[in-house]
Amino acid sequence: MGQGTPAEIEEGIDLICSTLLADHREDVACCFGCRWLQEHIRSGYGTTKGYTIIQLAIHGDKRTAQLKLPPFRDLIPLYCPIPKNDQATWYSVKKLLIGLLMHDRQAFEQLLYSMARVDLHGLLDRFSSEGSFGELAILLSQEGTSDLITNALSSLEESLRLLGICLFKHLHLDSLPEAIVDRWTDEWIAVLIYQNQLGSLFDEKDARFLRALLPRIHRGGEELKSFFIDELVWQMKNLPGMALEAMKAHAVETGDTLLHEAIEKTEKYFNDLTRCSLSPINSMQVGGYRLAERIRRRRWSKQMSDVADDSPILGLVSKSYCLYGGNQWQTYFGEGTLQPPQSMSEFSHKMELARLPFIDPDGYAQRRRRAWRHINELVTEEAQSRGGTTE
Repeated sequence: MGQGTPAEIEEGIDLICSTLLADHREDVACCFGCRWLQEHIRSGYGTTKGYTIIQLAIHGDKRTAQLKLPPFRDLIPLYCPIPKNDQATWYSVKKLLIGLLMHDRQAFEQLLYSMARVDLHGLLDRFSSEGSFGELAILLSQEGTSDLITNALSSLEESLRLLGICLFKHLHLDSLPEAIVDRWTDEWIAVLIYQNQLGSLFDEKDARFLRALLPRIHRGGEELKSFFIDELVWQMKNLPGMALEAMKAHAVETGDTLLHEAIEKTEKYFNDLTRCSLSPINSMQVGGYRLAERIRRRRWSKQMSDVADDSPILGLVSKSYCLYGGNQWQTYFGEGTLQPPQSMSEFSHKMELARLPFIDPDGYAQRRRRAWRHINELVTEEAQSRGGTTE
């Protein structure tokens, strides 16, 4: 089994994985199978093998440790990225990570970082999705993650920094260990702020991450403070409901001068917008536009009504739909059954969309390009000062 075609190697992987999952194999056979897999497995053999390797890691790494062999979990990154819709494999990944977190914290961190290097978007999606990695997130919050997150945020590798920001936000943390944050230079704080700018989501979690950096910002230079205030103002302009209100509450609670300065600038911006909206120029109209818009809406409504009446599916039930009693409604079924009246209940839902990417898409694109450029420059300088290289 030393050499063979890709199809033969795949068949050999299937055979050996199935064999190793059996508990009664002798140590000699187990050693041979482990070494063969380590030598022959390469990326691109399909998600089924990835699932099998994860199962081997869950059930067989205890034995590899006894035999002093490399663990099967070291092979998992070779099968990344894992398809988003491969729920069985992602469930096995979660199960493996939970087991490692409870029994081997160092192995957990190594595997999580290794997967982030090759499948960052998959991990971010799992931590961001409700219920996907929820059990793991709860356990991480209980076990304490300050060292895990700060190590990731301190990394020269962008994938690990993004993982650290994601974990901070989705584990609902509010602060970072000052002993570690104080070792970061002003330039590295700027790297983290720029890295946060590249996130695809805009919500109160961004404001919470910036607030966690606030104690270190106060001990920084004037250039860093000015940059931080500008970032706060952008976030509050972008999300006046989430970010601005959260910052106001935090400023009232702490009396922070930097927050108050950023809030004053943001409120001046919105006051200026209000004055602009009341300007006489906004009373200018295009002749006939309002009449044309009303005609268009009526025409569209009539077209939709005609389509509904002609629909064979809706026609099987009823040609018309009636509301009974003003504040009550009834359901009519095709077999002639009319359900008892039910009272209506009010409900509402609201959400806030990020303003600035829609108002100024070009400015938003330039902001991202500037962030990329500054990150590359600052990380290169940091790598030289650490005596390392960037990834």
